[in-house]
Amino acid sequence: MKWVAHFDKYKINQFNENGNESLFREVLDNIGELTLFCLYDDYSNYYSVDIKTKEISYNGEVILTCDIDNPILLYYRRCYMNFGESVPYIYQCVGLQNSDKEIFLKIDQQLNSYEIIK
Repeated sequence: MKWVAHFDKYKINQFNENGNESLFREVLDNIGELTLFCLYDDYSNYYSVDIKTKEISYNGEVILTCDIDNPILLYYRRCYMNFGESVPYIYQCVGLQNSDKEIFLKIDQQLNSYEIIK
C-alpha cells in the first residue's frame, strides 16, 4: 500500500516519479492544510479520508461519516509476527482524531477488509 496526501494547493505522493520516497513528516509538517489522505494499492483500490467532510471511503463509496469536531488525520502502520510463522501480518490504520476521540479503520495488507474502531 502507498499513500498520497492532498493539500489545498498541492499533493505529496509517498513515491515520486523517480521512485524516491517522501517522508510522512512532510504531511505532518503541513497537517493544517491537509484536505484528503488516501491509501491505495497497485490494482486501483483505495481508502480515502476527507478531512473537510469527515468521510472515510473505499473506492469512492462512503463507509463512515465521523462525528468528530476539529478533526486531524490519524494514520499508522503495524507489523506483527506470530511465533512459528515466517510471514509478518501488516495492517494500516487510517481515520480521524481530535483531543477527545479517535475513529479509524484497521485495514489488512491486501486492502480487501477492514474493521471500524471507535
